[in-house]
Amino acid sequence: MGRTHFDELTGNFQSSGRGQHFQLLQISSGILSGSGAFDVTAGTQLSGHLAVELKSREGLSALSLSGTLLDPVLRSGR
Repeated sequence: MGRTHFDELTGNFQSSGRGQHFQLLQISSGILSGSGAFDVTAGTQLSGHLAVELKSREGLSALSLSGTLLDPVLRSGR
């Protein structure tokens, strides 16, 4: 399992009986920047989307987030 360190991570967090909600995320780290939102259900399931940009490439890459907290999965596209 790898790790990704960010220089900056901001956003909104809400918690309810159905899980946690992370919205208006903004991340940056060197050549990487991105935004998105995701949810974590009470059963640790992940669902969400991210738009990331590498400064060495033009354009945004859309990623979907799924899986669990212990086994997250990022896929290209929504």
